[in-house]
Amino acid sequence: MKKSKTSTLAAMSMLAMASVPASGENITLQYGAYGAPSSTLVEHGVIPFLETAKAESEGTLDYVLHAGGALVGASTTLAGIADGLVDGGQLLAVYHPSELPTINLAMGLGPSLTNDPVAVGAAITEFALLACPGCTKELEEWNIQFLGGYSSSPYALLCVEPYQSLDDLKGKRVRASGVWGQVAARLGMTPVNLTIGETYEGLQRGQLDCTFGSPNWLDSFSMGDVAPNLVKLDYGLSFSGPITNVSLDIWGRLTDEQKQALKDGAALSVVRASTAYVESDFAAIDRAEAEGWTIIEPDPEVLGAMDGFSDELAASVIERGVERGIENSEELIATFRELVVKWEKIVADAEGDEATIVEALKTEVYDKL
Repeated sequence: MKKSKTSTLAAMSMLAMASVPASGENITLQYGAYGAPSSTLVEHGVIPFLETAKAESEGTLDYVLHAGGALVGASTTLAGIADGLVDGGQLLAVYHPSELPTINLAMGLGPSLTNDPVAVGAAITEFALLACPGCTKELEEWNIQFLGGYSSSPYALLCVEPYQSLDDLKGKRVRASGVWGQVAARLGMTPVNLTIGETYEGLQRGQLDCTFGSPNWLDSFSMGDVAPNLVKLDYGLSFSGPITNVSLDIWGRLTDEQKQALKDGAALSVVRASTAYVESDFAAIDRAEAEGWTIIEPDPEVLGAMDGFSDELAASVIERGVERGIENSEELIATFRELVVKWEKIVADAEGDEATIVEALKTEVYDKL
C-alpha cells in the first residue's frame, strides 16, 4: 500500500486508531468530506450512505462526519485514507491523475457527456467495481474499498461578470480541473487549476473570472456571492470519484451483514446524489431573481465551439492513458460507454422511481461484489 509522506497526516493518524475494530464489534467510522453538510453531495450522498448503513446494521455501524474539510480536503482525502487519518471520505480522483490513472480514463470523458446524471453515476459505479480491474488495483494500493460514485448535472459557467459571447470569454481565467482545461481552450479561456475549496477565494480576489460548475453551486458553495452570473452551457458532467468508500483496514474487519449495510447505503447514495444535483439546479435557477443572480443564455457560437469535441476528447483521453501505461485504454473507454447506454435504459424504464433504480444497482452491481 502506498503511503503519503505528509508529516501532518502521519502525525494525526492516531486519531482513527480507535475506530479499527476486531471482527464483529461495533464500529464508528471517521468519515471525511470536503463539502459542507448542506452541500449537494454530502447532504444527499454521503449522509444517506452513512445513515442507511447505521440503520441496516442495527447500530453496529455508526459514524462521525468531519465535513467542510475539517480533517481532509479535496486534495488530501486520498492520503488521509491511506494513512488512517479517516476511515473513508468524499474523494475526488480527478485531483490524482498520476496515482489513479485508470479510473480517470472514464472520468475524463465527463466534459463531453450530456447523458442522464443518474445513469452516468450508476455506470461509473459498475465500471469501477466490476469492469475495471485496474481501477480496483489502484484504489487498493491507497487502502480504499470503492463503494459508489455519482454524477453531477450538466455544468455551466459561474462568472464574476456577465459574459455572453466567445469574445466576452476570450482570455478569461476559469477554474478548470483536469480535462476541463480542454473545454476552456475550446472557449478561448485560460484554465487555472485550483481545488473546489480554493475557488471561492480565487473568484473573490480576482485570480479567477469564472469557474465551471453546476448551477446549484451558486447556493451550495456560496458561489453566488462572488460569481452571480451563470452562463448556461448545459454541457459536460463531472463524476470525479467515489463519494462512498471505506478503508480496506476497516472493510476487512466487517461482518457480512455490516458490508451489506454499507453496500445498501452506497446504492441509495449513487441515485440520490445524482438526482439531487439536477433538482437543486432547478431550485437555484428558480431562486435566481430573488437572490440577485443573473441567468445568461450564451450566444449560439459559444455552444457551437464544442462541435466535434466529444471525439477529440475521447482520442486525447485514450492517448494519455496509453502514455501512462494503460495499454487497453480504448477497450476500457468502450466498456464505460456501453455501461452508460445500459444504465440510461434502466433509468428511463424506471420512470424516476428511486427504489426501482436502487434495486437495479443492487442486482446488477452490489450483489456481484
